[in-house]
Amino acid sequence: MSDNLKRFLVDVTENPDLKDQYKKDKTGLMDQYNLTKEEQTMVANQDLDGINKALNDEYDLAPNSIIRVNKKQL
Repeated sequence: MSDNLKRFLVDVTENPDLKDQYKKDKTGLMDQYNLTKEEQTMVANQDLDGINKALNDEYDLAPNSIIRVNKKQL
């Protein structure tokens, strides 16, 4: 998978402004990061196993990852 997915997850996790932008316009922000449709689907569906595989297990998505954080806030 692309480095774009890694960058997207890190940036949105670390940047409160991007986190707010993600909550307002998920697809728009993912498009800005050039995520593939497959990557967007994994993020939208909170498919942690799929994302971990896509990241080649370089990152371990902890319970406080962007996906779970946004799930609680939405």
